[in-house]
Parts: sequence; C-alpha cells; structure tokens
Amino acid sequence: MARLIKKIFKWLGLGLLLGVFLIFALPWFPVITDTLSRKKQINYLTKNSVALDLSKADGGFAFDDDFYSNQLFMLGEMHGYARVQDLDLALLTHLNERLGVHYYMAEIDPATAMIFNYALRTGDDEALLKVFDIWYKERQSQWGNINFLEKLRSIRDLNATLPEAQKISFIGVDGPPKEKFIVLAQSLPASEKSPADTVNQELLKASLARSDSAGRYAHIINNVGLMKEAMPDTKFYGLWGISHIQKVGINGFTSLSSFLNKGTDKIPPAFENSVATIHTLCVADCSNMMISGILPGVPKPENGEPFTEIPMSFDNTYLFRTRGIGAAKSVMGNTPNMLFDMNNPGSPYMEGSALVGSTGYMSMIRNYHIDGAAAENFDALILMNGSLALQPIEGKSFIFAK
Repeated sequence: MARLIKKIFKWLGLGLLLGVFLIFALPWFPVITDTLSRKKQINYLTKNSVALDLSKADGGFAFDDDFYSNQLFMLGEMHGYARVQDLDLALLTHLNERLGVHYYMAEIDPATAMIFNYALRTGDDEALLKVFDIWYKERQSQWGNINFLEKLRSIRDLNATLPEAQKISFIGVDGPPKEKFIVLAQSLPASEKSPADTVNQELLKASLARSDSAGRYAHIINNVGLMKEAMPDTKFYGLWGISHIQKVGINGFTSLSSFLNKGTDKIPPAFENSVATIHTLCVADCSNMMISGILPGVPKPENGEPFTEIPMSFDNTYLFRTRGIGAAKSVMGNTPNMLFDMNNPGSPYMEGSALVGSTGYMSMIRNYHIDGAAAENFDALILMNGSLALQPIEGKSFIFAK
C-alpha cells in the first residue's frame, strides 16, 4: 500500500512538473513557428518602411500614390496610449499639406463636433472643457484625458497658420448623441460660414429622428452616408478604435471600414473601394490608461481612481503577442516610430496570420481576432517603440505596476 501511495505521489509530481513546463513553454511555440517566415518578412519590410519623426509637424509621413487616391483615411488605435495622439496630429497635418484634407470625421456625436469647432474657431474653451469634464466624471471615458485636449489646442494653433479653405474642422458621425452635449452645443453661437457645422446640424437632426432602438452602427453608417451626400467629392480623415478600421472584420463581425468600403447586400458602401486604413501597435515599454471599472480590481485603486495605468504591449510572449511582430521589430530597431506599407508587390502579408493573429494567455481570455490577412485589413502599420499612457484630465491614474 505504501509503495502504491509513493507511486501516486511520484506521478502527481511528474504531472505537476509537466504542467508547469507546458505553461512556460506553450507560448513560445508560435514564436518559433514565426521564425520560419521571418526572413521574407524582414526583406519586404526593410524596403517598404519609413522612419517617422514626430519632432516634425508632418511626422515625416510618406505613402505611395495609390494610398493618396483614397477618399477616406482612418487611423486605428487601441484607446489609452498617449503617443497615438501625436501620430494623429502629425498624420492630419501631413494629409492637410499633401491633399488639402481638412474635415475630420470623428468618433464623436454631431453635437460634440460642434463644440469642438466652436473652440477651434473662437479660442473659447469653456464648453470644450465641460465636455472633457463629463467624459471624465460622469461617463468615465478614456477620452477624458489631457492629451486629447492638448491635441485639439494644437489643431487650433495649426489652423492659425492655414488659409480659411484649409482649416481643420470636425464632423461627428457617432451616435446616439448625448443630451448634455446637445444642450451645450445649442447654447453656442452658430457659424453660418461653417460647412462642417451645417452638416453636423443635419446629422444631429437625423440622429434625433431615429428610433430609440437604433444601435450605434445604425447611427454611424447613416450619418456617414448623409455626410457623403452633402460633400460627395471631399476627402476625410479620422482616428478610430482599431476594431472599426479592419477592412475585413473582427471576430466574424463586419467592421465600420468594411461597411464603408465594401458595403453589404443591404447597405451600399459610402466610400466604395476608397477607404485607406492604418493600424497601430505598441511594443517594448508601453503603458496604457484603462478604465478601472473594467479591470478585475486586483490590485484595487488605492483612492478610487477611475483610471488605471497598466503595462500593455503587443510583443509580450506570455500575455499578448501579435504574430510575426518580431520581423517588424527587427527592422524598426531603436527607431521610435516606423511606418510599414502592407500591400506593395511581393508583400508576404497578403495571406496568413502575421500582424493580425495573436498568442499568449491574455489572447485566450480577450477573444480578439482580426479576420483575414494583414494586407486585406489595413494599408499600413505604424509600430510604436514604447508609449506613455494617456493622463486623465484631472488627478492621476492608479499605477498598476511600478
């Protein structure tokens, strides 16, 4: 009997050791598999990359002629990284200089866009600050951050250098509109000379006329269609969450850019085959500001901080790692930010999971999967070599790991 018990404990011990080994070893199998295509990816990326310099107003952005021929340009972000705000401003500046793009199709409702435009036009931030205060205190939105506010002020500074016809203004296509923002917008003097606010007013009117049961995408897609009808030959740009800019889809669902670029049997595309998207990923030393309420609460914010700053990168083998990220990191080296073209001739990203698939234990929990290949989903990728987290408009975030 004693010998049997001894054998049982021996096998239990071996099983435990095997389990521990597998926990540490399994995440490395995809890394090893990715090395099989690494050389081809490095060769392509080396020839199709641009080092970005955010000390320059336009960031040093450069694309091919096919990219510039599109009508809608969408930059995608994982909300919470500070550097994306700088990239957004630089890309907007570049497209404004190169193509005259000056309408920002924003992930905000039409009323909020009118408040933004008033602040840009007059320099009066009172209503604008109320929006950020509501985002921070009442809605606990990541958008209630100082980096976003400073970006808007930088756009106002940029506008001061531009001719009237080239000044940046916002068109809000998101919905449904929030009551407090509607009241704020309606309290401001209207500008009869603002084509953007003329459109915003029409979109707001249409949004309020829709059924209360209308979902978010019903508002956005219909608002974009109305905007396009009002400005049929205009080019637009905007920063959106990464789930909206994938041109195939996410987790089997049709994304916004897919609706706008390809449409469906029931929904015609507003920008048929004329949507360009740019994906962003952060590697190395990356911090992200997240809403404390969506985290498990371990550790719990010490003073009830509504936001928590956590380390979050896309090259962590054990937690979350984007497939094929090693090749892009190798080409980037110590460059702070690098732009990669995804769909030039000879691209190895026309098929497979590189730069769209994910591994690591968090990927199993998060269940976030980009459908299709990288070049099918986004025209270009920006790799950020580290980023600070966004900073809340008031106070500080709870620091998850110091």
